[in-house]
Amino acid sequence: MSGLVIEEIGFDGIDAVMTVMNRAFDPGYGEAWTEPQLLSMMAMPGTWLSLARIGDVPAGFALNRLIADEAELLLLAVAPESRRLGIASALIARSFDLLRLRNGVRLHLEVRHNNPAIELYKKAGFRAVGRRPAYYRATDGQMHDALTLSCPVLTGLTGHFSRNELQFGPNESRGPKLSGRRGAQRLASLYF
Repeated sequence: MSGLVIEEIGFDGIDAVMTVMNRAFDPGYGEAWTEPQLLSMMAMPGTWLSLARIGDVPAGFALNRLIADEAELLLLAVAPESRRLGIASALIARSFDLLRLRNGVRLHLEVRHNNPAIELYKKAGFRAVGRRPAYYRATDGQMHDALTLSCPVLTGLTGHFSRNELQFGPNESRGPKLSGRRGAQRLASLYF
């Protein structure tokens, strides 16, 4: 897609991510994370957040975590007006490309059993490896199963990014990059 840029961000990009988060997830399922939840995950080693923009407009994001050689796609979201443009596929491909650079062997994710994104994940190479009955509780109290999906990194999508374009991101084992007073205040709010 022309004009699409994907980059790894630190705390200084949280506002853009939260803008997408609050619009992308159906409120009936309560799946959107809060800012403190997102910040606390970003503070963990091996975690990175990729932000997709079209021009200056945030269009989507992917939150990943790598532990040893296994990784998890924790969140994937695309703004409603940016859907069906290939952004989710590009974010998944970016996740696989970054995992290849770090010698990751497999990417996992969990998804609600009736989430339309399952078809996207299948096209990206993911296969069901487990099911957790009644794992998610919707805001109306209804319970939904979780599907555990997995894909070997070698067979996953590739975004064809050059090695120079792929930087692991600001959160690799050093923790998140703090940019200015605002980033420091956000991190401090998690712990104090």
